[in-house]
Order: sequence, then C-alpha cells, then structure tokens
Amino acid sequence: MASLHIQPTLDRAPPIPRDIKHVSLNADMEVQYWSQRFHTSRRLLEEAVEHVGHSVNAVADYLGRDR
Repeated sequence: MASLHIQPTLDRAPPIPRDIKHVSLNADMEVQYWSQRFHTSRRLLEEAVEHVGHSVNAVADYLGRDR
C-alpha cells in the first residue's frame, strides 16, 4: 500500500479570521493573515496594536494602509 505524503503549500493565503473587524495576535495564523493583509511585519503589526488597539481601521490608519 502506497503512503501519501502531503506537503503544506507556503504560497497559500492564511484563512480569514472569524472576526475581521479586530486584529488578533493570539494565533499565528491570524498574525500571518493580518501581516499579509497590511503588507507589514509581525513586529510592526504588534507595535500598531499596542499603540492604537485591535480595531482594523485604527491599525490600518496607524500603518498608513488601506483597510
């Protein structure tokens, strides 16, 4: 019997978080989603949330990005 070896694809976008109005840093997949959405690093995303809170609009404004 042949075994299946499935490798994860790195070019796929992370799943959309359940709450898309608030930036969550609790799960790696959510951090990856928000980092990609705002075209920024995890460090800058964390800095934005620390300064303005978890609101997507506030984080986008802080980072100077489109929502």
